[in-house]
Amino acid sequence: WRFVFSFCLPIFIMPVCVHWRILVLFALVFPIWGQIITGPLQRQSLVRLYEATNGDNWLNNDNWLVGEPCVNNWYGIECDNYILGGEGVTFIQLQRNNLSGTLPESLLLANLEINLEENNIGGTLPDGWTQMLLVTTIILTDNNLVGTLPESWATMNLLDLRLNSNQLTGTIPEAYVSFTGLTELNLDDNQFTGTIPLFLAGLPNLSRLFLGDNQFTGTFPAEFSVMTALDNLWLEANNLRGTLPDSWSSLTNLVRLSLDQNEILIPESWVSMTNMIYFDVSSGDLEGTIPSFIENWTSLERVDLRFNRMTGTLPDFFGSLPNLHTLQLGANQFEGTLPSSYANSSTLSYLYAYSNRLTGTLPDEYKNMENLVELYLYRNQLHGTIPESYGNLVNLEIFDIEFNLLSGTLPESFQNLRKLKLLDVSFNRMSGTLPSSLSSATDMELLLFSHNALSGDLPSSWSSMTALRHLSAENNILTGTLPESWGSMTALEEIYLYGNALSGSIPSLWNSLTQLRLISLHNNQLSGGLPTWESLNVLSVTLNNNQLTGQLPDEWGNWSNIMILSLDGNYFSGTLPPSWSSLVLLSEINLMSNEISGELPDSWASLVNLETLLLSFNQLTGTLPPGYSSMTGMQSMFLEGNSFTGTLPGTWSTMGDLEVLTLSNNQLSGELPVSWSALTNLEVFHLEQNQLVGSIHPEYSSLVNLESLKLDRNQLTGSLPSEWSTLTSLKYLHAFDNQISQEIPESW
Repeated sequence: WRFVFSFCLPIFIMPVCVHWRILVLFALVFPIWGQIITGPLQRQSLVRLYEATNGDNWLNNDNWLVGEPCVNNWYGIECDNYILGGEGVTFIQLQRNNLSGTLPESLLLANLEINLEENNIGGTLPDGWTQMLLVTTIILTDNNLVGTLPESWATMNLLDLRLNSNQLTGTIPEAYVSFTGLTELNLDDNQFTGTIPLFLAGLPNLSRLFLGDNQFTGTFPAEFSVMTALDNLWLEANNLRGTLPDSWSSLTNLVRLSLDQNEILIPESWVSMTNMIYFDVSSGDLEGTIPSFIENWTSLERVDLRFNRMTGTLPDFFGSLPNLHTLQLGANQFEGTLPSSYANSSTLSYLYAYSNRLTGTLPDEYKNMENLVELYLYRNQLHGTIPESYGNLVNLEIFDIEFNLLSGTLPESFQNLRKLKLLDVSFNRMSGTLPSSLSSATDMELLLFSHNALSGDLPSSWSSMTALRHLSAENNILTGTLPESWGSMTALEEIYLYGNALSGSIPSLWNSLTQLRLISLHNNQLSGGLPTWESLNVLSVTLNNNQLTGQLPDEWGNWSNIMILSLDGNYFSGTLPPSWSSLVLLSEINLMSNEISGELPDSWASLVNLETLLLSFNQLTGTLPPGYSSMTGMQSMFLEGNSFTGTLPGTWSTMGDLEVLTLSNNQLSGELPVSWSALTNLEVFHLEQNQLVGSIHPEYSSLVNLESLKLDRNQLTGSLPSEWSTLTSLKYLHAFDNQISQEIPESW
């Protein structure tokens, strides 16, 4: 290799001058190269890829298997001329194309870049890919690959290897020290173990190294200090710990460093790393104050110190960093006030100082932060009012100050915040009314006012907020009616207005809210009947403790996704709708304290996912359906205070998860079923004030979790079983007003 010379060969009659190194390289790779440049073998390789990854189901497989890949423009294939003539595949770009199956064991292609990211490919990495000697880039990000890294790949001449977001395991092979041309290695979000390999420090061209979100252990390698080409180093979410090496201060080209979710200490010597743009040490178990040397990092655009145990006050110097865009200080133990100096920053767009111990008021100076997009200050001890001047923050999209001590009214100037998407002032001491002027924020998605002292009506003008997904104003002192105009808020998914003094009827026009999933209007003064809302398909409806009347709508039997239905504490009448038997996902139904009559529908036996059935204090009659034995997941059944007759169904012994069963104050007769001794999870068992007869079964000694047993005011006979000495959890036993012997067994 030391001697350089050229000579000419008569090729195709014309003399061609060839550098001798090219000839040697050609000779070395000719067995493969010669095959690659032939069309048939190239096509066969791509067909293998198509078949192995279920090509018929790709999102786009245009022209595949038709003719030749380069001639017929197969989708995702790019071609070029090789140095020896002939057209060959150089790029395979099939990212986000629904590839599944596994990778073919071999692909005989050259000069290749492969991008198959964001598909559903499983299986292992093929050893046979080492045949592709000149492949430079392999991107398999975000698939379902398993197994280890093939050691055989060390013979490849890779420049870019990205295998992040898979399920790969094991260690990084030492043989990869041969990747001297590698510029990017991305193994993020896998399950690699062991220590960070020291040989990586010997890869002279490596500039981007991503090893985060794995299971690496040990310390941070001081040897990395020689990797002067590094500009991106991501080691977050591992089990690394210890002091960050002083020697890393030599990594002056490092612009992005992510070390979050490790246990670290920051050395003062890092003052020299002035090119730092992105600095993330969140969840690093850091203590003490914010390092003062960060003031010298004038290139800094983003700093993330969240989820540590840092103390002290917030430094003023962040307001002087000329490029700072994002400042994340949340979930620490910072004290003191919000620095007014932050208003001096013309670039700061994202300020997160939530979940600290900050006190004082909201700085009026922040009105000048025209570029502010997100402001998170929740869970502090801020007091005072929201400055009217904050209406100047016209680019603000998120303003979250919940769980503070703020008072006063919501500023009318917020009508200028037309870009707002989230406004959360919950759990403060706000008063006054809900501003109708907020209707100008037509991009609003989340609006939260809960747990304040807000009064007045719900603004009908808010109907213009057609992007609103979540509305929460519970536990205030709001009055008036539910606006029918809100039927135009068709993106609404959740509405929480419980714990107010709202009156009037429930709007039938809300039937147009087809995205609605959670409706919480309980503990108000709503009246009238229930709307049919046949177009809705909600998950949870809570309307309890109002003044609602009328019958239960048959149409609600079409709510195939409903899981929680709470209507107790109203004045509903009529019977239980048999059509509700189709609500097979229902886990809780509460109709206590109404005026419902008739029998329990036999068809409700189809509610096999029901865990809580609360029907106490109605006017129900008839017998207890034996078919309810299908409700094997039942945990709480409250049926007291009705007029049920007949006997206790022995078939209910299948309800093995039952913890609470109350049948008191009915007209039930017959004997206690011996089979109910199988209900071993029962904690509360109340049968008082019925017409039960017969003896008390010794077999009930199996109910070892019983805490409260009430059998009083029946016609039971016999004696208290000595076998019940096993009921060591029992706290309350009522058996008076029966014909039971008063003698207490010695075994008790």
